[in-house]
Amino acid sequence: MRAVHVPPPQTVDLSPVLERLGRLQSLLENPPPPKVAVREGSRNLLTHPGHGKPDDLTQIKGVAKVLARKLHRVGVFYFWQIAEWSPEDVKYVDSQLAAYRGRIERDEWVNQANQLVATSSAAHRPTKH
Repeated sequence: MRAVHVPPPQTVDLSPVLERLGRLQSLLENPPPPKVAVREGSRNLLTHPGHGKPDDLTQIKGVAKVLARKLHRVGVFYFWQIAEWSPEDVKYVDSQLAAYRGRIERDEWVNQANQLVATSSAAHRPTKH
């Protein structure tokens, strides 16, 4: 019979691996909010709603659910966005709403949004850094 050589047990420090796993677990449980980008050529049209839950745009007279979905595709999710629109912004968004052209001015969305932005249920405009 031959003797079998068994090497002495080695100790491995797993604490760096465990720390990294802990940080990854924390990120999975508490992900950072997504970065919101302003669409190119726009002052405040967003790529997605990243400043809290989107406002219920159907509270604006003349905005049905179908139109609210179209506004989301254009990049409008919050009353504060509409409240800030310049005449150029109105013209641009109006051009994106083919079947609803003229409704922004006719139903005075900017004035309505200025009133709705002050309600307790409205999302707050993010502060600029």
